[in-house]
Amino acid sequence: VGEVKDGYELTKQKLSVDKLQIAGIKSVIDKVDKIVLSPQIDQMDKTFELSYTLKEYLPGDVKLVSSDKECKVTLTIEELIEKKLEFYAKDIKFLNLRTDVTADYNTDEKLSLTIRGLAEVINGLEIEQFAPHIDMNNLVIGEQRANVNFESIEGTQIVNPVSINIELKDVTTQTEETVSDGVDETTEDEDTEDKKTESEKLEGEGAPVPE
Repeated sequence: VGEVKDGYELTKQKLSVDKLQIAGIKSVIDKVDKIVLSPQIDQMDKTFELSYTLKEYLPGDVKLVSSDKECKVTLTIEELIEKKLEFYAKDIKFLNLRTDVTADYNTDEKLSLTIRGLAEVINGLEIEQFAPHIDMNNLVIGEQRANVNFESIEGTQIVNPVSINIELKDVTTQTEETVSDGVDETTEDEDTEDKKTESEKLEGEGAPVPE
């Protein structure tokens, strides 16, 4: 009953007795299919053992035939540890990125993910197993802060959120602007050349012819 202290986990429960032999009126013992023991673990932070007198958990008209009169319950409580996994923004995989959109971000930005769990579980884990990724369906065109998502691994907790600055640009819009600018510049250059040629021609026609 209750919750262990924060930063700890109940990892194992062991009973010294798992079966009992009882006797009594059939209609009564047919209703007894199990005994429920409720150890108090609220705010506990270490392994401990409790003893229960089994007779106390049986109806009064039911006799305990088994030689085991008590049941010892051992509760194993272990401390959770934290581990920091460092990686770079370039290690993030982008999901559902449209072909007409580009993503600009600092690929060299250093990031870190902190995980929590039992030492035997998290000590051998690396960032690759959490597969950092961003679902582009949740983003819009423009600058924004994007949350990095991670795969769930049994026995681990993610302690801190991770995010990066990113700007999405519409490739189609960028292309149209570039083409438009190029056309204007070419037209202006051609007009200038035409005017210069025409001016030189007029000057030539108006010059006096030597005798």
